[in-house]
Amino acid sequence: MSLPSAGPDLVGPPPVPLPPSRLPGPVRRWQAAYARSSPFGKTLRELGLAYLGYFLLLPLTLLVPGLAMSDDNAAGIDGVFQEALGSTNLPLALAGVALLLAVVVPVIEELIFRGIPLLLRLGLWRALPARHHRAVTLVLGLVSAVVFAQAHNLVPGTLPLPQLWLGLLTWYAASTRGLRYSMLLHGLNNAVVVALVSLLLAAGPDVLQGTPAESVPVPVPVSPLKMP
Repeated sequence: MSLPSAGPDLVGPPPVPLPPSRLPGPVRRWQAAYARSSPFGKTLRELGLAYLGYFLLLPLTLLVPGLAMSDDNAAGIDGVFQEALGSTNLPLALAGVALLLAVVVPVIEELIFRGIPLLLRLGLWRALPARHHRAVTLVLGLVSAVVFAQAHNLVPGTLPLPQLWLGLLTWYAASTRGLRYSMLLHGLNNAVVVALVSLLLAAGPDVLQGTPAESVPVPVPVSPLKMP
């Protein structure tokens, strides 16, 4: 006795082909590479995305001062390096600056600006149906990024776009992979800033001496606190 052949009624309708993506080829390839990356690899790619965003936002921040880093924040960063310049052991002082700005500050800021929203999300997820979970994540991410940016610019009517962009990226890292990866991304971002300024200092200890605070070559502020 022969078995009936598997016809259309048994196997179901043929799969519907997915519509082609409208994104450019390089973007699609980047998305595919990002999806295959390890958690640490994703962080490195997000770091590159952060600095690409800073570069693309640069013309807008130059044209609209309210969208750039404020002078008070630049002065705080400048003060840290000026204290290092006044030290009798410059390499050790710079190592202390790197520890502060690339480790201590990112950990504290991520605990505040991403840790608290993550706890709020956990509570809201338990109280709301699953269909609202994505909206909760998006709203909390946007609010936390705006608060993070405003904390770096305590000037009414301003919203620094580089800090807003970094806040969005670190929230994505924290909400998808965990708080330790947003700390890692934030720390690597600040480490690049410290490395750039340290390279300038390597050209001569007087590079930053007497430099106006607003002209310190730091692309992104690293701490919302004013340093003494």
